[in-house]
Amino acid sequence: MSKSVASASAEEYTRVRESPFPRVHGRPAWKYYLKLKKHAVGVSLGSDVGYDWATGATGTMYGLMGDVLGAVEYEDITNIHQTD
Repeated sequence: MSKSVASASAEEYTRVRESPFPRVHGRPAWKYYLKLKKHAVGVSLGSDVGYDWATGATGTMYGLMGDVLGAVEYEDITNIHQTD
């Protein structure tokens, strides 16, 4: 692993750790699932990835949002087809 990759990995780790998920006590209800999903999308948007499906036609970077939402919901929101 090169130093630049290790450095980028450490920066990403720090960025994600600085945004902890909200706590859910007891058995989570649907509204808590939606809250956690929204938070996960927010965190994933900041990810710098090289996937073709992570960049829109206008150059907008969507990070790993497609991995959080799933292909169908991601395509509905972004109009980008997520390929495997």
